[in-house]
Amino acid sequence: MTDDQQTSPRRAALVAALRRSAVLILVLAATGTALGVAAGLRRAEDHTAQASILVSPLDGNPFYPSGRGDDLINLETEAQLMQSDSVANAVAERIGDPGSASDLLSGLDVSVPANTQILTINYTGGSDAVAVRRAQGFAEAYLDFRKARSEAVTRAKTERIQNQINSQDKALSALVAKANAETVPAQKSLLQEQVSGVTSQIGQLQAALAELQTGSVDPGQVITPAAIVGRSSLKALLAYALLGMFAGLLLALGIVIIRARSENRIHHADDVAPSGLPLLGSVSMDEVLDTNEGIVLLEDGESLQIGSGLAALRVAVLSGDRRRPVRILYSAAAEAARYPRTALGLAYAAAASNLRTVVVDATGEGGDITKFLNLDTKRGFTDVLAEGSSAAQSLVRLTDHLSILPSGKPDPRADDLLTGPGIKTVFDELGQSFDIIVVAAGPRRTPQAQALAMVTDVTVVEAVESKSRLGDLVALADDPNAAPSVLGVVFVGRARSRSRRHAEA
Repeated sequence: MTDDQQTSPRRAALVAALRRSAVLILVLAATGTALGVAAGLRRAEDHTAQASILVSPLDGNPFYPSGRGDDLINLETEAQLMQSDSVANAVAERIGDPGSASDLLSGLDVSVPANTQILTINYTGGSDAVAVRRAQGFAEAYLDFRKARSEAVTRAKTERIQNQINSQDKALSALVAKANAETVPAQKSLLQEQVSGVTSQIGQLQAALAELQTGSVDPGQVITPAAIVGRSSLKALLAYALLGMFAGLLLALGIVIIRARSENRIHHADDVAPSGLPLLGSVSMDEVLDTNEGIVLLEDGESLQIGSGLAALRVAVLSGDRRRPVRILYSAAAEAARYPRTALGLAYAAAASNLRTVVVDATGEGGDITKFLNLDTKRGFTDVLAEGSSAAQSLVRLTDHLSILPSGKPDPRADDLLTGPGIKTVFDELGQSFDIIVVAAGPRRTPQAQALAMVTDVTVVEAVESKSRLGDLVALADDPNAAPSVLGVVFVGRARSRSRRHAEA
């Protein structure tokens, strides 16, 4: 297959899934639109206020590597700090708002203009007054929070330095007393040097303490007080409605794509075409069941009316390969299918045209067609292969021109016998007595069906609605060993009446 041929099944499966999911798409689009309208109505009541803060460096800021506050290295950290619960609680206390921290933070948005030391506060509330009050509250409470944090750091440093000064004062007093009492010149000189060193350290500590005590604390300032910058209008209603509709359509499309890729089942006769295999006909399960049940009830001399689906299928199959005798491997497409449902109906339709027809039940152990015809106690296909006997001795006549070779009793060597020399002998014998040989088998890609394909002329594949997968047909069309002999596909639609559904199950 070319690249275009390989993608066409996927495209067709998607189109089919879209067709089947039209109601789902409409429902999700309508739901998305409704939710968008609701969100738009909610947004139409929103009011936004904006305030701006110029942030100043602070001494003792733990986010500065030097601790001196010479420069801000990450203002995003300050923006995140403003959106903390600590600041929100301070805002609630400052403006007397009974809301919780999470409620206050829900309307807050903080941004940092590029290459600036400015924080822009946007607050969206239900009214102008609420939006302005809370935006201004966050600006002022945040500056107070920065100032208190800086003062706390400075206070802790001051206490630590003062403790060091007090400790050094005690050490100095002890050294001075010891130096005054010392009479040995060398020792006295050493003690005086130590006194000088401690005195110098105390001086440095006092200088650092004085710097901390006289330093200014400037957390920043509100450069733009809170003011209303925008109100939502009915435009929001239209915008949100469109967004909701598009979101619903995207969700529906995603579901359809997932469904098409995961399921990829055949739901209509048109779904067969993308596989690259010809469609031979379409038969309803009602017609299949009526025909199969009618064959069971036939008595000598009686005939059964053939439905239009089977009649058209007979023409397609018999005109597709005009050789006589012709050996037709009739297999299922789905791996889980036990046997092709229309095999018996096609054989009866061929026999109704006065063509000598035989059905070979090769559907596996037990033979589903054989059981349906109540022939499971009869000798059959496996017995003929195992014993090398004549197939004519095991044939069962159903009508004047239709016979069946039952499946026979189970044999553990059945799979091996299908590849042995006896299989060709059986079909050569049947070819001498019959014009049409229909070999009913399981899924075409199983080893059993592949072995039967070696002794048959053409293959007819049956696809059942909602059970067979397009991927099975594509794989069959891509199989270089199987594809040349495939005559086409028969689509079997589901039974429509309740009783038929029960019988089909």
